[in-house]
Amino acid sequence: MNTLRFAREKGFSVEKTSTFFSIIMRNHKEMVDAFLPPDRSWEFLKSLLERHSVQRPPHSVGIFTLDELKAITSFALTNYYAHFKLYRYAFTLRHVKEIDVRTSWAELPPASFPPLGTGVEVDPLAEAAPAPAPAAPIPIEIPPIELHADVPDAVKEAVEAQIAAQVAAMRAQLEQQYADSAAQHVEQIKSLETALAAK
Repeated sequence: MNTLRFAREKGFSVEKTSTFFSIIMRNHKEMVDAFLPPDRSWEFLKSLLERHSVQRPPHSVGIFTLDELKAITSFALTNYYAHFKLYRYAFTLRHVKEIDVRTSWAELPPASFPPLGTGVEVDPLAEAAPAPAPAAPIPIEIPPIELHADVPDAVKEAVEAQIAAQVAAMRAQLEQQYADSAAQHVEQIKSLETALAAK
């Protein structure tokens, strides 16, 4: 409204009013989109005004005279840029920077290697020590369910039985997935060993 009122007070034509209003809106939109500080927004506005104050097609079009350009500059400084921080706060979204710090677990090589003379000779024909038997899995204890409401014992037993059955089914499913994954890895190792032996 201030822009249109100013154009009417200065007696701008329809072409000049449209151009002036578009320049002010373009400058404001650029500030909102790019979150420009006052100095960069002012430089952007000056570049727009220069392109519409000098008759040099196709680079610029002389719509405003020098006196009109001075009046527009004074209007922008006393109206828009006098309250620039208010406009930027009201029209821009809140900018939140999120920093995700991740720790690298990559294993780095040692700084130096020990000499080969300090190594221990190993007989390749010696029988390897038998692998230790895998430890038995620790059974998972299901904590008792405490119901504070007045529930019959039959209902409690039925609920506990259902939960135990679901936990057992989930345990069996996970064990089957682990077994399938281990078998897949063993097959891949065998295929790699076969390919290496063929070379």
